[in-house]
Amino acid sequence: MLQKLVWNGEKIEREFFDLQKTYGRKNVLVHGKYKAREGDIIEIRTGGSWKNDYRSWYVVHDGQLVKVADIDSAKEKLVVEKYLKGDLSLEELLSQAGK
Repeated sequence: MLQKLVWNGEKIEREFFDLQKTYGRKNVLVHGKYKAREGDIIEIRTGGSWKNDYRSWYVVHDGQLVKVADIDSAKEKLVVEKYLKGDLSLEELLSQAGK
């Protein structure tokens, strides 16, 4: 799955991209094109099970996706939340990502 993360004034919300899905017996392949702007935060879920969830947050920078947070890291997620609130610049986010 692919979502754009935004700050609604109180919390992070997800805006889902409508991408094509191909269903297999045990998996779903999501594919397609989406438009994102410089500085957008994108959440990508690459898999999961009943006890695991493999998601990461990325920022669009120079036309590339740069990983800024693992969903399991509260510290990394807090940095992204500060960025979405406007408390950090893109440069500050990139310098603090993964620390």
